[in-house]
Amino acid sequence: MLKPFDTLQLNSVAPSLNSECDKPSGLGFNFMKKYKKIIPNQRFSKLTVIERVGTWGKGDYKWKCLCDCGKEKITTSGALNYGSVHSCGCFQLEKVTKHGQRSIRKTSSEYISWRCMIGRCYSPQTDSYKYYGAKGIIVCERWLNSFENFFADMGEKPSSKHTIERDNPFGNYEPLNCRWALPNEQDRNKTNNRWIEYGGDRLIASDWARKLNVSSGRLILYINKNGVDAAMKYFSEKSSLRFKPDLIRYIYNSPLSIMDISAKTGVKEKCILRIKNGKTYKNITSGLDPK
Repeated sequence: MLKPFDTLQLNSVAPSLNSECDKPSGLGFNFMKKYKKIIPNQRFSKLTVIERVGTWGKGDYKWKCLCDCGKEKITTSGALNYGSVHSCGCFQLEKVTKHGQRSIRKTSSEYISWRCMIGRCYSPQTDSYKYYGAKGIIVCERWLNSFENFFADMGEKPSSKHTIERDNPFGNYEPLNCRWALPNEQDRNKTNNRWIEYGGDRLIASDWARKLNVSSGRLILYINKNGVDAAMKYFSEKSSLRFKPDLIRYIYNSPLSIMDISAKTGVKEKCILRIKNGKTYKNITSGLDPK
């Protein structure tokens, strides 16, 4: 059974995420920020510190420890503090995980996702707790203390890039609200997304920006200043003309008046004048003789 995160020792390992995408920082865990002083008779998991037996690099020491199984283990202050060593080696040989998702040298991606999911909901030490646990998001009872149940409901990840996605970003972690998703799918489900409705379509700002071939920041800045309709019309016309070099050449070479060209092509007179004067799309009109 998973040990509750609120009872973890300072030297214990707690998963940490910077976002919901199960991308662990460092080795996948948020290690303690303050180095803990080690003294004899202090316990770290199955190890009891006996004495210091040497140095290991700058500011680090070697310690002789006694394992609960009776064997001795030499390790370092860093390994003890960071929780990367738990025993003399016997701990890995025990069947601590019946689900078969963990081996001596490797922890499965699904197992890490499960631990990280619980960490950001129940461990205030984790980087993203303020976005999940602090906002009341919890893990359902079926998953909280059983990786087996979690794996049975979620199954294997389709790829290593898939992470846990909640369909309702304000909902809890539970079977009916979770699935494996790619990062670009998760981006559309963030609570801080800017949704924009225009022409009967409702898309997030990044999707509109990609569609209009402009940066999201520039699009949002223009919308805040001029409104959605003006911004979408401006970038739509600009983008459509940008990808029509033949039309730009026609405008540049046409002997018709600016008013007639505008009526024929639908391009604004101001834009036509700029093309004629060589102030825009110079990479397309370079070398041509205007008429």
